[in-house]
Amino acid sequence: LGYLWAKIDSEVHVTDEPREKSIDVKIVPGARAGARVVAFRGNHAVTERELQQEIDRTDLGAKLWREPDTVAGVLKEFYRRKGFLAARVSAAPAVLDGATARLPITIDEGLRHLVSRIDVRGPGEIAPGQVETWISMRVGEPFNPAEAPLSARRIEAGYVEAGYRSARAEVTGAVEPGTGRVTVVAQWHPGVRSVIRDVTVTGRIETRESV
Repeated sequence: LGYLWAKIDSEVHVTDEPREKSIDVKIVPGARAGARVVAFRGNHAVTERELQQEIDRTDLGAKLWREPDTVAGVLKEFYRRKGFLAARVSAAPAVLDGATARLPITIDEGLRHLVSRIDVRGPGEIAPGQVETWISMRVGEPFNPAEAPLSARRIEAGYVEAGYRSARAEVTGAVEPGTGRVTVVAQWHPGVRSVIRDVTVTGRIETRESV
């Protein structure tokens, strides 16, 4: 309804009747905003449209005016996925500008961190190029910290499929201070490879053993 600054107070009263109480509710609607505007400030690499699309994608539009700090946290993570690892996002209380409510969201993007090198470390018979494929990060692309554990799981799955059932992997990003360059380091321990040496078929009646 646009009453963003409404206040509601309640007070409980005891009556003369046993087990009966009354509640007085006082509502002060405050000023009514005919329109709402999110005022982004400080965003340069990311457009206002992209920021609004992220809010819509996460279904946080309803919380935007009630819990602006929650939305600010979501936008911060959005920036991190784009490589802005030190981005800061803050929301100030909404203000009324004539008949329009404005919600100021201030952004300090900071440096954008890009993958500058991929360093694969670990023994085994699988070629480093295959491991880089599993990592699924490319030199020159924004470094997304959330992708690192997913890359590690893909490496482990690849080694398990190759017979290394106890394979363990870790993928991290080594940030070079002040430059925005990130070296992606992938380390794995394949463990012992399991190899099928023989297959014994039991319980056959008419089926040939070659089957």
